[in-house]
Amino acid sequence: AQRAGPRQRAELALSAERLIAAAWPDEQMSPPAALNRLHVALTTLRNLGLRDLLLRDGDGYLLAPDIALEVRPGRSVRPS
Repeated sequence: AQRAGPRQRAELALSAERLIAAAWPDEQMSPPAALNRLHVALTTLRNLGLRDLLLRDGDGYLLAPDIALEVRPGRSVRPS
């Protein structure tokens, strides 16, 4: 496992479009509906206690750089 440093994370900020494609890969949504779904999901996560960990950086989203993040190759973030 590798640990991603702050500089690596800044480069890993994901656009709304990439997050939508990763979270709902088989869904066909209009762009406004997709953005709304993403914003609802992010708001829900923030309200569940992750507010300080989910950051917006320009047009992208990323995890706070000061948290320990372990990256494990081959692991899926989607439920099977």
